Amino acid sequence: MLEEGEEIRLRVRIHLYLTMRCDGTGALLITTRRVVWVPEAQARGMGGFSLFYPAIVMHAVCRDTSDFAHPCVYLQLDPEQDLGDLATAFTGVEECPKRARAAAAAGDESTGEGEAAMHDGGSGDDDDDDD
Repeated sequence: MLEEGEEIRLRVRIHLYLTMRCDGTGALLITTRRVVWVPEAQARGMGGFSLFYPAIVMHAVCRDTSDFAHPCVYLQLDPEQDLGDLATAFTGVEECPKRARAAAAAGDESTGEGEAAMHDGGSGDDDDDDD
């Protein structure tokens, strides 16, 4: 699954939201080259996907629950980039998402350097987050 020289920096169990409803639960991997989501089970007919960093135009840790019900990591995607398996998972009925949210799942067993960023109230100091 990993490319030569690629390393996993964070592995966390999350709920993935491509819309306002949960699209599945699985493992989010942050590597030295990309973001990877591996579902625990077939999620709404969608398999896992990976996004290389050029496909992510903006990301933020969001703890404000006025617009979205859960603290999360927010990703805004560039539709001009190759969205790989994420784009092919959607049919002509559904437009490929331009954003994704990852919220920590109950019973999360994170591993990696950046795990505090996935938890509301974590010890990570992130003065530059945009709520």
